[in-house]
Amino acid sequence: MTATTAVQDWLSLKARIDTLVTDPVLPRFEPNAAVTPPAGLAPFLLISDVRNDNDRNGWVSSDLNERSGTLILAVQWPLAAPVSHVQLMQIGGTIADHFPADLCMGRLRVTRNADVLQPYVEGAYRVVVVRVLWSSV
Repeated sequence: MTATTAVQDWLSLKARIDTLVTDPVLPRFEPNAAVTPPAGLAPFLLISDVRNDNDRNGWVSSDLNERSGTLILAVQWPLAAPVSHVQLMQIGGTIADHFPADLCMGRLRVTRNADVLQPYVEGAYRVVVVRVLWSSV
């Protein structure tokens, strides 16, 4: 059985995510995984991949469809665990630096430098989101 294009795209993203090194080490939860936060006050990483509609380049059936999407990496840091705004931004920056503009990931390419969004509080966690825009090569 041949993997679908969507699966092949995810495997390209996952291969890059798997090489990400953070300090502290963040347990990762991939899309659709059951999220069980680590015991104690340990932070973790939620991973999502949001797909855009395909763009068809041209009018004939042999023209390629361009695929694109947004990889979202959200650091979840328990409120009870001490961390400063600067430390959260540094962790987000480390993750963003792992996805520079024009990085080729097999079938996909990062379309611009990853963005580190402003940290915020949600429920029992401080959250910093890194947004990686990608498209097919």
